[in-house]
Amino acid sequence: MTAALRRTPLHDAHVALGARLIDFGGWDMPVQYKSGTIKEHKAVREALGLFDVSHMGEAVLRGPRATEAAQRLTSNDVGGAVPGKAVYTLLCRPDGGSARVAGAAPTGDTPWAKVALVPQVLGMAVELSIRENIVDAAAGRPDEARLAGLLERLDVAPFAGRRLGEVSMGQQQRAAVARALVQVPTVLLVDEPTSFQDGRHADGVVAELHRSAAAGAAVLVATHDPIVVAAADRVLDLQAV
Repeated sequence: MTAALRRTPLHDAHVALGARLIDFGGWDMPVQYKSGTIKEHKAVREALGLFDVSHMGEAVLRGPRATEAAQRLTSNDVGGAVPGKAVYTLLCRPDGGSARVAGAAPTGDTPWAKVALVPQVLGMAVELSIRENIVDAAAGRPDEARLAGLLERLDVAPFAGRRLGEVSMGQQQRAAVARALVQVPTVLLVDEPTSFQDGRHADGVVAELHRSAAAGAAVLVATHDPIVVAAADRVLDLQAV
């Protein structure tokens, strides 16, 4: 029997606002609201946003070497953090290891053809068009026929000539997927690729991930979306401890 999901004090408010709730580490948490992501984005930019963190744990490090201890425990540089600000990072395990691609650890200079990314913070250039952002990731001139098919299948072609600020978050996200797949990478790392997609577009994104895997890419996806989980060849369920 599956254990009941835990609820935060704001659970009833999430339900009242029409949130789509998912299993987030054993908690019943909102991933999207009925109002839509554009209205959410405008509300945060024009007024304020409230992020429910009551499901998260807390650890306190004190003492003259607290920062040194935090640096050993985490994978990001927390030394520059100032009061009132946050640093996103991961906690290291004593039995952890490192990832290597073709015998070498990935670095900032690793070619996109070797390790391609679809991060949550998409990192696309605002001064370039969507198409220019996608083509810029290719090593050399891309195969135009392959590129055209990719843009068509992901429904990116209709807005490929627009700038980043002229398209929705969902369109930006699909463009980021196209950028990662403009050539078949050795490894494709994808973080929540359907978080801004409706059902039809989510299916299209999943189909392209499958297509790249069939072409030889090792595809690793972090997701809470049941559509993506159901399509995966192998699932590793990470639970909070």
